[in-house]
Amino acid sequence: MDKVLTSPIAIIKAQVGSELRTIGRMRNLRVTETFRRIDVKGIGELFPIEKAPVDWQGSLTCQSFMIDLQQAGLTGAPNRLTNDVQKFANTLLLDEQGIDVYIYKKIKETVNPTTGIVETVLEELIAAIRGCYVEREGFDITDGQVSGRDQDFTYINPVLFE
Repeated sequence: MDKVLTSPIAIIKAQVGSELRTIGRMRNLRVTETFRRIDVKGIGELFPIEKAPVDWQGSLTCQSFMIDLQQAGLTGAPNRLTNDVQKFANTLLLDEQGIDVYIYKKIKETVNPTTGIVETVLEELIAAIRGCYVEREGFDITDGQVSGRDQDFTYINPVLFE
């Protein structure tokens, strides 16, 4: 039986360089695609006769629980593994591929018929968001709360279903 996708059965992975990493301690992930349309009218027409699409934008926002800045969120975006400001700037300026984010759903493969325990799990691809470029990131430390890291991305290819 198909079950709804809930956070305990979701798996977030990110392609950073040649490595596909599972992202842990993710608080939430929101993907938004915006379509902008304009009114098409003829001379002498008051009401639109068409709504023509003229722009598309994709964005991804995620929040993570923070252990440290190198392990929280979609790591490697942006790559901060340097102590040289100019090298960091060059890395941002010359990033040609961004990162790819994959959302999977855990589904049971085999169940022990005697105990009823799920023994193996498969990962079903729900969505692939390719070409994500970081636009904003921040972190917070608040009294009485778990610290977190926030990241906003824009991406260049719409989420499609095969």
